[in-house]
Amino acid sequence: MSIRVILADHSKVMQREFRDLLRQYPEIELVAVANDFAQMIQLVEDLKPDVIVLEPRMRDAAAFTPEHVKTRLNGCASRILVVSLWSDPDSLSLANRFGAFTLLRKVNLYDELIPTIMQVALTVEQRDEGVLLRHKSNPDH
Repeated sequence: MSIRVILADHSKVMQREFRDLLRQYPEIELVAVANDFAQMIQLVEDLKPDVIVLEPRMRDAAAFTPEHVKTRLNGCASRILVVSLWSDPDSLSLANRFGAFTLLRKVNLYDELIPTIMQVALTVEQRDEGVLLRHKSNPDH
């Protein structure tokens, strides 16, 4: 079973780097790339990935607050990884507002991205299994 990932980043350079990195890991499938928030939301709703790798400062960010994005993605089991050039308090706050699993600095992507995607996918799988087990043991819920 592969881990399905959507990348949301407006930088063509980052998109290329991300694709090149993921090609080395057959257990991770890049199912789509979004250039802005509007496209990302639509792709996530359509494709239901396990993980979303998100650059929070895309060109249409002013139109999509973190709270709006969280509301739109509420029905998806996806987990968000925020990737940014910065790790200052404002960037950490922004990642938290998105409900991100974590904030990764782009300069550390080659060392940290793959293990973090694996960790997020495992967390999603465990959460989903817990929900299924509750449903099986208590048919009223």
